[in-house]
Amino acid sequence: MTLFNIEPISRGGRQRVRAAHLRRNRIDVHDCEVHLMTLNDLAELWRNRQRQNGLTDEEIDAHERALMSGAAGHAPSAAAVVNDSSKLSRLALDLRRGGSLFSTYRIVQRGSTTLIALRGHAGLRHHLTATTYGIMNPKVISMGIGPMGHQAMARGGLVVTVVVSPLIRTFEWVFNDEVTWHHLLVHVTMDMAKAVAAAGAMVAASMATAASFAAFGLATPVVLPVAVGIFVAIAVGIGLNRLDARFEITQALVNALAEAERRLHKTSKQVHLSVRKGSLDAMNILSGSYGFHR
Repeated sequence: MTLFNIEPISRGGRQRVRAAHLRRNRIDVHDCEVHLMTLNDLAELWRNRQRQNGLTDEEIDAHERALMSGAAGHAPSAAAVVNDSSKLSRLALDLRRGGSLFSTYRIVQRGSTTLIALRGHAGLRHHLTATTYGIMNPKVISMGIGPMGHQAMARGGLVVTVVVSPLIRTFEWVFNDEVTWHHLLVHVTMDMAKAVAAAGAMVAASMATAASFAAFGLATPVVLPVAVGIFVAIAVGIGLNRLDARFEITQALVNALAEAERRLHKTSKQVHLSVRKGSLDAMNILSGSYGFHR
C-alpha cells in the first residue's frame, strides 16, 4: 500500500521554486544607498554630528584635540600591555593543556647548572614539552619564566614602546597643526622614560614574587610572577601618566625646549649682526673712513 504519492519535480519546476525563493528573500536595490566617503568626509560627518548635539566649533576643536592627544598618549603603553598580555595568555593556555593552570616550578641547582623544574604533564603541553629546562633555555625565557624570562618580557614591552611611540607621535605631529617638533621630541622622550620605569618595576615585582615563594621553601606558581609584573607595570604607567598630567611635566619641557630654541635663534641673530657690523667697521677702516689720510 502506498501512503504518499511523491512525484519528482521537473527541472522547470525546480527553477520556478528557486525563482520564487529568491523573490521572497531578495533585497530591493532601490531601498539601499551606498556612500563613498573620504577621511575628510568622515571627519566632517563627525563634526556635523557634534554640532547637532549642541557643541560649538571651538568646543568641537578642543574635543578633537583631546581625542587625538589621548589616543597618542596611551597607544605606546597599550601596545606594550597587549604584547605582555599575549605572552601571559599563551603561557596560561599551555599550562592548562598540561593539566593545571596553576602549575608550579622550582629553581634547582645541579652542580654548576641552574635548572627550572616544572610540574604538570609535559607531554600534553605544546611549548613547554619537558619537565626540566636550563635557566637560559629560550623556551622558558620566551614564556617569561625565571629571572631571565622576567627580564626578557620587560625588554619586549620596552622594544614595542620604542617602535610604536615614534610612529604614533609622528602621526600626531603630521595631522595636528598645533603639535610642533618640540612636542614630538619631548613626547617620545617621555614615553621612553615611562617605559623604562614600568619595565624596571615589572622586573622587580616579578622577581620579588618568585623570591617570596622560594624564601619559604614553596614552589612558585608559573603564571603568578608574570601576572604580578604586568599588573605592576600597568599601575606604574598609569601613575606616571597621572603625575605628568597633574604637574604638566611634559608641557613644561615642551615650553622650555621652545624657549631654548627662541634664545638660540636670538643669540645667533645677534652674533650674525655683530659679525656683520664688525666686517663693515673693518671695511671702513681699510677705506679710510675713520680719518686715515695720507
